[in-house]
Amino acid sequence: MIPLRRLLAAVVIGLLGAGPASAGFLDAYKPPVDISKEGHRVDSLFYVTTIMLLVLFAILSYVLVVSSIRHRGKSSHHVHFHRGHATRDLTIAAVISASIFFVVDGNLLYNSYEDINDAFWNYPTEGDLTRVQIMPQQWAWRFRLPGNDGQFNTADDIVTLNDLRIPVDKQVIAQMQSADVIHSFFLPNVRQKIDANPGSVTKMTFTPLQTGDFEVVCAEMCGLNHYKMRAEMKVLSTADYARWHEEASFWALSGFDEEDAEAHWGWDWEANE
Repeated sequence: MIPLRRLLAAVVIGLLGAGPASAGFLDAYKPPVDISKEGHRVDSLFYVTTIMLLVLFAILSYVLVVSSIRHRGKSSHHVHFHRGHATRDLTIAAVISASIFFVVDGNLLYNSYEDINDAFWNYPTEGDLTRVQIMPQQWAWRFRLPGNDGQFNTADDIVTLNDLRIPVDKQVIAQMQSADVIHSFFLPNVRQKIDANPGSVTKMTFTPLQTGDFEVVCAEMCGLNHYKMRAEMKVLSTADYARWHEEASFWALSGFDEEDAEAHWGWDWEANE
């Protein structure tokens, strides 16, 4: 039988040796690049959780390894059993459990609510905002932006399918309502997702800080083709967005058909602030 110390040493040496070679492999498991103003808050909670769990895992592993080595079978060693019902044992268990709960869970709970109130649920109602209405359906994303008149539900509304375009460095406020079942609007690069429910309006706000093309996915099982429910969010420079918005609004006005009831799915924005 291989001695425990040699086995542990072999594992450590193997991990150290594989480190450089596995760097590319580990890159595939890194989170998507964060492009939002407040996304670092979510990453911070994730890293704090991971570090705390690693510390607890290291402590537990140390206790198990030391106990295994110290109490392994010896002819001169006699085992003494006790069930841990003594007041001292119960007190130690309670103190350790309470410490872990308040230090780990309490810390995460406090910071989570602080982030929610300061950023994620702090919806703007005025100022220079990009407003967008979203109506998901099985299995696509429909987006609506106000045209050059700045109003929803008018002839120059910009309506797109699976193609969301927004300007960089400008706060976005999105309202969404599902056309059929529950969907979940998930932006991995913004670190946010929110359910879109039939019959009620939900909201999300974020500020993109980087231009590029980013993925939109549905994070709620919504039927047979759920896995196909993808869209693209294009974050454009201020000039490129203004140019696209002007042209898209013009073509929307030119192609407006008052009889096309399916295209008029928007709602009164002000009533849902």
